[in-house]
Amino acid sequence: MDNEKIIEKLMEIGINKYEAKAYIALLNKPDITAYELSKLSGVPQAKIYETMSKLLDKNLVNIINDNPIKYVAVDLEGFLDSYKRKVNSTVKYLKNSLKKMDSKNKISYMLHLEGIENIKIRLKEF
Repeated sequence: MDNEKIIEKLMEIGINKYEAKAYIALLNKPDITAYELSKLSGVPQAKIYETMSKLLDKNLVNIINDNPIKYVAVDLEGFLDSYKRKVNSTVKYLKNSLKKMDSKNKISYMLHLEGIENIKIRLKEF
């Protein structure tokens, strides 16, 4: 699978393009500075620190050195498992909540038709 397809798929689960590029670059070359990562990944230097901060918040990277700061990618499988549990939990909650709302608001109605022709016309619609 090429990097563009991987980036596209990562974007589908809420990782932006710069984050995806930086993450992939870190998988290929761990233990590098943000400056080095910017050059390697193609993420503009003006955006790399913001990007790394977001990846840290999403638990996709770790800092392994503080002078200079160096980054490593976290195991994506663990992240994806966590993401999958979160999505499944959200879907389950929404299904239950929306089902309760839907059942409370059911509207019963009766159709009143006069004349045999109107009844025939209505029956043809079914």
